[in-house]
Amino acid sequence: MVDLIKSEWERLWLKKSTWLCFLAIPFMVYATILYYAKKNMMILQTSPEYTNFLNFPVAALQEQLISAINVFLILFIVLSITEEYRSGQMRMVMIRRYNIREILFAKYIVIILVMFLFLSYYFIFSFIEGYIFLPKDKTTRFFFREDIFLAKDAAIYCLKYYFLAFVTIIAVASMCVFISLISKSTTVAAGANIAIVLFLAMGTEIVKIFAQILGHAPPTKVMFSSIVHIQYKGIYYLLSNNELNSWIIFIILAYIIVFSVFSYLYLRKKDSFI
Repeated sequence: MVDLIKSEWERLWLKKSTWLCFLAIPFMVYATILYYAKKNMMILQTSPEYTNFLNFPVAALQEQLISAINVFLILFIVLSITEEYRSGQMRMVMIRRYNIREILFAKYIVIILVMFLFLSYYFIFSFIEGYIFLPKDKTTRFFFREDIFLAKDAAIYCLKYYFLAFVTIIAVASMCVFISLISKSTTVAAGANIAIVLFLAMGTEIVKIFAQILGHAPPTKVMFSSIVHIQYKGIYYLLSNNELNSWIIFIILAYIIVFSVFSYLYLRKKDSFI
């Protein structure tokens, strides 16, 4: 299995799209800096919305996690799984005594490892570029926290945020792998995955609008049933000891377990057709 994972790792890095996604990181970070630098001009320095180099890694990830990073994840999954699964390229790997479930598991592990590396590089560039271009205050604030963070505490908070973001990426990946497996082509897989991610992002806003029309507070558990909404706001909740934390953790685990089981059952059923 280790040799198979190494082989899949090399195969993914042979794709130009993988390198392009990583090369895009410094430009993504800089574009986010321009946005927050402009936003800072209209915000009090005591507000959690005010961005300096201490809280910028978190602010930068929040904006890109639900959009660009999810798109990159979908790209890796579609090119690595759907394209090879539907084109029959996996048959060559299966000759080496590996079954389809082992191959897909290896691909899944490699994609998760690549996303971990992606987040690591994103954190490094966010800190470096944030330090260069943003205010160098000695303290900072984060959403849903009343306390003021010094540099060391802010760094620990950022690392925790990135770890939880990585866990949500595993959940999204589990969902997207299943969707990619049942899709008939790479085009269908890419379109379906992006459409579902958009639905999970926009669906919570629609729920909020209807709740406001009816004069009710938005149903928080329904809102946090969306893994994309958890990526956008739920990570802050998890780091603020919110009463919804148990529910958020349950939803994250549910996405991982349920879609992993679905993928396993689908592969077991379709094994004979590969």
